[in-house]
Amino acid sequence: GAAGGAAGSAAGSAAGGPEAGEAGGEQAGPRRAVAVTGARLDGAEAFVNALLLHGEELYVATARGLVRVSADTGTRRGLVLAGKAVTSLAPAPDGLVAAGTSDGLWLVEGGAAWKAPGSPVGPVTAVAVRDRIIYAGTARGVFEVPVASRSASSVPVRSRAARTAAAALRWFPLVVGPAPAGSAVVTALAAADAGGEVWAGTDDAGLVRLATAPAGAGAPPRSAGFLPAAPRAALVSPGAALAFHGALLFGTQGGGLLRAAPGGAGPALARYAAAGLDDVTALGRTADGALLAATADGTVFWFLEI
Repeated sequence: GAAGGAAGSAAGSAAGGPEAGEAGGEQAGPRRAVAVTGARLDGAEAFVNALLLHGEELYVATARGLVRVSADTGTRRGLVLAGKAVTSLAPAPDGLVAAGTSDGLWLVEGGAAWKAPGSPVGPVTAVAVRDRIIYAGTARGVFEVPVASRSASSVPVRSRAARTAAAALRWFPLVVGPAPAGSAVVTALAAADAGGEVWAGTDDAGLVRLATAPAGAGAPPRSAGFLPAAPRAALVSPGAALAFHGALLFGTQGGGLLRAAPGGAGPALARYAAAGLDDVTALGRTADGALLAATADGTVFWFLEI
């Protein structure tokens, strides 16, 4: 597991840049070996779905729940959402953490957790937060859910259906093919640093830019889908999304790294590929702003810029 020891070892570097348009080229910084020590994870906790450094705690999303680890000492502080598979994490306003789980969308504060009012029914596969709205990805598209404090979520409502209807905002079905195509499964979400755009990565339909701007009265949100030319690049890895220096990055299952430029009218996509940078499973950034891209074989690529 990622918290159990060395995540990989490699040396050397690859360099280059993307070609114009989606076709892409090669781009990578020097490979770097990393090791994570501290609280050991065993059994169902050994497979880590997501990591979030939040204040003085590191939240580790696993198939058994959300493990809390001291960011200073690496010691284990406890388990939240015990028995639920936690798929995704995102920082939320008011010091909260939004957690996608096998049992919908939850909000976490320290060792406390509560179901978000308006949570989609069933598994939530990806989360992103913009302002005070949580975007929850599912197999049925993306749902908008407002950030709610623990006290607000405990206000009595006559029925669960009434609570959901009162709290839910909008639903974005990600139908990217001709009728009667169903909604694509959302595997990753990212909100742009500026401009307010939210993009979704899917299991087989590439990227979708959500129509988050207010629509006309009664008009359903109309989102735009962008299908990369390389077939494997349409398979976005679970949780592999990151807002980075004005762009949105997505790791794919065999197609390298996708870079989307928000704000344009067209599919401003670039694809980065290099030896070993095919199956990108996770993305992150260092304290000094460099990009980290982890791959299925345990290698971590370090990009000074992209």
